[in-house]
Amino acid sequence: MYIILRRLLDQARNLLLRLRSVLPYNCAWHTDRAEESVSRTHLPSRRQAHSKPGGISQMDNDLIILNTCLHELGVPPAIDTINDRKRVQKAIYLAQAAGVNFGYDYNWYVHGPYSPELANDYYKLAEALLVKDIPVTGDGNDELQIEASVRDKLKSLAPVINKPADFPLEQEDWLELVSSLHFLRTVSKQDVAKARRTLTNQKPHLASYFDLAQEKLAELKLLP
Repeated sequence: MYIILRRLLDQARNLLLRLRSVLPYNCAWHTDRAEESVSRTHLPSRRQAHSKPGGISQMDNDLIILNTCLHELGVPPAIDTINDRKRVQKAIYLAQAAGVNFGYDYNWYVHGPYSPELANDYYKLAEALLVKDIPVTGDGNDELQIEASVRDKLKSLAPVINKPADFPLEQEDWLELVSSLHFLRTVSKQDVAKARRTLTNQKPHLASYFDLAQEKLAELKLLP
């Protein structure tokens, strides 16, 4: 019941997101646009894999891949709190920024980049894990193992997924910071000074760590 209520709330939020006035930095990151700027490593499941008769469904296929990739990123699929959901949203955003194509479109929202499609999927994932329709460990199914190149790419994101020792806030705050900075610089096309002003105005509790976030993103060549 709790998962259903949370999904209804998110669906209402998604509707509001689509109806919002578009701000200068509130453009959407669509997969086709991202294809032009980053090298994509396609996953074997989303929108491509086919289920066998009597085997797992396409939806289960997608959810297993999502669960497996979160496992590789070191981010649990828990969605009980807003901080849980922020971790999932931002980690998958950063994975896509690094070139792992899940096919999710992102918009700018209160806590930075947000994907309604991903929100729908992680509620489905939570339900599937609850009734044990898919593996809980994140190891996935033998037929659905992600390629070594994808696994390596996800592992390489550790410097931006894990908060640095000199960042005193929580992991979800760090993920909000780095994903927001990336969105402003690469999707909204803001220069460094304007991105700094945007974060200072919208996220003053994070703005003092702007340079640290920029340094970590630059180390992974995720900024222009």
